[in-house]
Amino acid sequence: MERYGDALEAAAACLKVQVDDDPELDAMACQNAGDAHFGLGQFAQARAMYLKARIFFERTGNQVATAGIAVALGRVGQRQGAEDEARQLFERSLELQQKTGDRRGQTETLLHLAELLGTSAQPEDALSALHRSGR
Repeated sequence: MERYGDALEAAAACLKVQVDDDPELDAMACQNAGDAHFGLGQFAQARAMYLKARIFFERTGNQVATAGIAVALGRVGQRQGAEDEARQLFERSLELQQKTGDRRGQTETLLHLAELLGTSAQPEDALSALHRSGR
């Protein structure tokens, strides 16, 4: 838990020193803060930071990073019991990853989707997602 607290402090310091006209750095700081909040189980705060990161990444046009943030938001939604939202976010991430050719990202997202579907009332869909991931 201490390492998440340290990570949160570092991300907060980075956000205070924001670099003018560098949304990529701002996005990365928000993403890191979101990751720290997620690790601490502070899902509402994680969601808020991931949403800020998504805005910054979308400004840069970085679709790979935007897809990664969609996965992070999906994981938060999953932990908060918002299964439909989580599924939509994972599927949006898959669309972006297919568009950019991010095979590793697709595999990781499919594994998260399979986990979500496996714990819901959709086990057949979970098996399909696992099959698509190659695992």
